Amino acid sequence: MSMGLWDAFIHAINFMLPAAFVALLVTFLGRFFKQNKPFGGVFIAQAAINFVVCFTVLIIGLILTGRDGKMFTYLAMVIASATVQWFLSGAWRK
Repeated sequence: MSMGLWDAFIHAINFMLPAAFVALLVTFLGRFFKQNKPFGGVFIAQAAINFVVCFTVLIIGLILTGRDGKMFTYLAMVIASATVQWFLSGAWRK
């Protein structure tokens, strides 16, 4: 049985959802803990950058392991996103 266009779309969305969730969560928590910066347009830019990093890690994990949903890939995604958020928030300058 072949996969239809709708099924392929649903699979692609489900593949991207962990990246979107982690990107938004890390960006929000980064803003929450760094209280001297206001919420604003920068939030959307940081969330987009975090999403691209998370999605890239998921693609690399899929290529290296041959499967999606590996816990090591999710761990690498969280670490990469947290590192990028740390860099974007300027915490490395302190």
